Formats: sequence, C-alpha cells, structure tokens
Amino acid sequence: LWTSSLAIMPLAISFEALMFVHASLKDSVFGIDKKLRATFRTAVFTSLGVISFVIGSEIMESLVGYGIMGGVMVGIGVIVVRKPVISVIDGLSGRILPSEFSDVENKYLEAYIKTMKDGVISNDERRLLMLLADSYDLDQDRIEYIENSYDDYVDQEE
Repeated sequence: LWTSSLAIMPLAISFEALMFVHASLKDSVFGIDKKLRATFRTAVFTSLGVISFVIGSEIMESLVGYGIMGGVMVGIGVIVVRKPVISVIDGLSGRILPSEFSDVENKYLEAYIKTMKDGVISNDERRLLMLLADSYDLDQDRIEYIENSYDDYVDQEE
C-alpha cells in the first residue's frame, strides 16, 4: 500500500507538466494553420506587388525614360484590386495548407456562413444551427471557436 502512494506524487507532477505544455502550445502550435495562411497570403501578395512594380518601372523606363511613374501606376492598380487578389490567394492556400477544422466542423461552418449573410442570426436560425451542432456532436466550446474564428476572419477582411 505504501508503495502505491509513492506513485501519486510523480503522477501529479506529470499531470501538471502536461497541462503546462498544453497551455504553452495552445497559442503557438494550435491554430498554426491560420498563421501559416496569413503568412502565405502576405508573402504572395507582396511578391506579386514587387514584381508588378519592377515590371511596370522597367516598361515605363524603356518607353518614356522615367520608370518610377509606371511602378507607381502599377502599385496603385495592385492596391485597387487587392481584395479579389487576396481571395484568390486564400483559395490557393486553402488547397495547399490543411484546414484546422474536421469535415463535420466545416459543414457546420458552411451553415454558419450562410446564416451570417445578412449579418444577423435570428432565433430560428440559431435554433437550427444548434440542432445541426447536436447532430454533428459538436460541443458549445467548439461551436464558439468555429464561429469566432470566422467572425475574426471577416473582421480582418474589412
């Protein structure tokens, strides 16, 4: 009996260490796909902008003799079409990088996106979403995480 009590202290320390590791990784590893997607989007968009600027500058330099004007015009054009270009880049990154959500969670997210088209979720829509979440066996914390991640994404885009 006394030997089993010796195992309690190492088990408690192991549990605390496991919780510490989980808490440490929660912000740095879990959800890393969102960070990778954002980095990928920024890198590709910036690269396209720089390449467009250089090409525009070189074309104007050879035509007019003053290249910076072409670069500025191309830069303004890239800024004007920023949202459609970023949405294309996001679509590409969605194919390349894996999603943080399971298939079931993605189905719930699709339903949530459809209900958020008008920006407001009515009581009936919320009830239907909760029924869908119950049928997919999603708990409340996960539902909030899915909805908040989409809301944060929409806020970033605006």
